[in-house]
Amino acid sequence: MCFDNQYQERRRRSLLPVRMALALFICAAIPPSHAQATDISVEGKRSEENRFDYVWTVTNHSDKRITSLVVDHFYGKTVTPPKGWVRSNMTGNWGEGQPLEPGIIEFSVEQPLKAIGRGQTRDFKVNIDRLWRGACERRTVTVGFEDGTTLEIAGVICPSDESWFKKNVALVGLGAMFAVFILWRIVFGRKSPSATAG
Repeated sequence: MCFDNQYQERRRRSLLPVRMALALFICAAIPPSHAQATDISVEGKRSEENRFDYVWTVTNHSDKRITSLVVDHFYGKTVTPPKGWVRSNMTGNWGEGQPLEPGIIEFSVEQPLKAIGRGQTRDFKVNIDRLWRGACERRTVTVGFEDGTTLEIAGVICPSDESWFKKNVALVGLGAMFAVFILWRIVFGRKSPSATAG
């Protein structure tokens, strides 16, 4: 009996280096779990049902579960997150009397089971004031994961303030007229030598 116990103990000790080497090999062979911008799709567009509703559709192709989303907006009022999610922060909320300026909307998961897993898609909606004229820009949105890491995704279309040109079209027009006037004075305002001689 004692011999059997000693034999098993020696065998256990002799297999320890093999087990450790096997564990190290497995850890090295499995790539670390991290998400890339190509793994997450965020598409922003006007709703087909109501042109004053704006929707971001988030699709997860990574192995990490999405638990938060931060997007830019302008003239946003009311927010409709997916089921199990909440609006955790919103700046520039025209509907709540905040200053009229570009802002952000932060969505976060309220029920962990509602996090966006691999292969899942969720819609995040904001209703925009009717003063919005439909201006949009490509912005960077931030996606957060359950392990606390975040990923920035560039080029997502978001409702935005009007462009500088549109807001200052009158000023641009006056400037152009002034430039034409100066050019006319330079080209046609000089007297010809023959007129001066006469």
